Amino acid sequence: MTTMLTPRQVRDIDRAISTVNNGGECGVYFGYSGRGMFGATCIGIELDTIAELYEFGMELTSIDPDLSKALGAPRTDDLGLGIIAYWPSHDADEIELI
Repeated sequence: MTTMLTPRQVRDIDRAISTVNNGGECGVYFGYSGRGMFGATCIGIELDTIAELYEFGMELTSIDPDLSKALGAPRTDDLGLGIIAYWPSHDADEIELI
């Protein structure tokens, strides 16, 4: 069962990743289908390093502790020049992010 995130929750995720990445190229990834998902999609975040995932978790917890707890531990895939962390049980409609 997939839990749909609200636009506010997606913006909180984007805010946390922007803080960690100092406004760089990384951000929220909509419609990701990771290993073993058989075409199902979920929300993910692009990161430069695995260390940024830890920083993201800390930042998201300070912004929205309930969301951080609800997301739980992500799965990760290596993208060659970075990683994507994703939550197969959570998805979101694509929204415009600032």
